[in-house]
Amino acid sequence: MKAAPILVVAAHPASWGRAGYAAQLARNRSRKGQQTVVAVARQALPLFEGIAAEIVPLTGIAAIDRATIDDLVRRFDPDTIAHFDLQSSAHLLGKGQDLYLDRIPSATLDVWDSAETGLVQDVAGLPPQPIYRGDHAAMLAEWHRKLARLVPVPIAKPDGGGHRFCALETGEPVPLSDPNRRIGAARVLFATGDWQSQFLGGAEPANELARRVTGCIREAFDRLGAQARLVHVGPTPLPHPPSNYQWLGQLEHSAMIGQIRDCDLVLSCNLSATTNALALAHDRPVCLIASSGGEVAPFWVWPIGYRRFLDPLVADNPLLDAMQLFDLSRHTDLASAILEALAAAPAKRRQYRSRVLELPPIDCALERAMQHKEPACVP
Repeated sequence: MKAAPILVVAAHPASWGRAGYAAQLARNRSRKGQQTVVAVARQALPLFEGIAAEIVPLTGIAAIDRATIDDLVRRFDPDTIAHFDLQSSAHLLGKGQDLYLDRIPSATLDVWDSAETGLVQDVAGLPPQPIYRGDHAAMLAEWHRKLARLVPVPIAKPDGGGHRFCALETGEPVPLSDPNRRIGAARVLFATGDWQSQFLGGAEPANELARRVTGCIREAFDRLGAQARLVHVGPTPLPHPPSNYQWLGQLEHSAMIGQIRDCDLVLSCNLSATTNALALAHDRPVCLIASSGGEVAPFWVWPIGYRRFLDPLVADNPLLDAMQLFDLSRHTDLASAILEALAAAPAKRRQYRSRVLELPPIDCALERAMQHKEPACVP
């Protein structure tokens, strides 16, 4: 008798990182002959090319409602449901019903490790806000407590609660010492998403923070001149870019991997960016721009903030030792920080990479979660 599939829901069109974890899960299960049904945003379909899974395309986050979940359960009769966008889509699902929690074992992708961070976020210029709001807030928070948590590392700490899994792509990285690498200007890769690009206009606090950071990057590369080239992957080019700037537009996953392997450094403004994990997986240094507050609004995730929200996750996290941290509120010389990151010894990032690779892959973490579902311990 054929084993029942698992159902993975990853509907948010802007969340390529979550869709990428869904692709990892489906790929690993297909290699073991296990069936996976993935309901995923159409924008993320290229991530699933070549994966033997049942793919159900969705047109945006609004396509996920209780009727859609009911239909998927009727069609495929899954023995497990994994919600990879619960935070984004829960308000569309909440109609006073339990989402099969008592009948079908269920898990959620807990990117932020909510046992560490809690369920209140700080957004630039706004008072702290609970993640779950509105008429169904209490019910949604209760769902969050009931679901088994799949916690990706990075950005979470390697040790802790929930069911942690290795979020680094495996395979042998191309070393920076490869004699076939170019001689000349260092290639510095910088990636932005749709959700970040929308903040490059307007007068709100997040827009001001967006301009402050892009201005800092522009000044740094003006100073670096022929020493470095800024290669930007994103939906729109940076405003008023430096002369040593190259915009590539948006890239599919395989092309992005090629850019990671071809660069000398990843410049990031988002602690949780998938690009950071790709860089560490392929043994590339990362220079992370952040702000602890003061003249520059505090942030770990540019330009929306999340500083206080993620501070508990950052404390004692070896991920920070594996990257070069540039605090925009305390320093002004990003150019020197980039040169320092390029010249830094690789020992700490390689030690971190080795530690993370010891964790189980996402499919094994899910299997363990369903065998012994651990409370989320969310405050």
